[in-house]
Amino acid sequence: MNEQTIQIPEHILKKKEYEEFIEWTALPRPLRVLKEQKEFALSVGVDPATLSQWKKEEGFWDEVRKLRKYWIKDKVSDVVMGLYEKAKEQGSAPEVKLFLEFAGEFKEETIQTIRQELSEEDKELLKQAIEYGRIKDKKEDDRE
Repeated sequence: MNEQTIQIPEHILKKKEYEEFIEWTALPRPLRVLKEQKEFALSVGVDPATLSQWKKEEGFWDEVRKLRKYWIKDKVSDVVMGLYEKAKEQGSAPEVKLFLEFAGEFKEETIQTIRQELSEEDKELLKQAIEYGRIKDKKEDDRE
């Protein structure tokens, strides 16, 4: 998994095991062969309490994050596709906004510009439409 150099504190005696623990921690649980920290400790010949101490080391979680970024790179396209499917099928605002942001097609500044360009009358109509949508959603929720 690791093509990057992991920074290991000088005082850590079991450097190979420390590095393996960082790699193990960076993996999502479903992908770990050994699921529990205690199992991992036994497999590398380290006391489970040592692993708990290593987690408190300065820089430990920074190294885990670096490896996660490495692991996640080839998964991004699949996640974007999932986001696209959800935005397309359900069309809920958060997914659509996130997808458009990812595509570089949505910027918060654009929304601010649109708001500034609206006349006071249009702003009032927009407020009424939003409120109408809230009331309609509430009535539909009440029926369920």
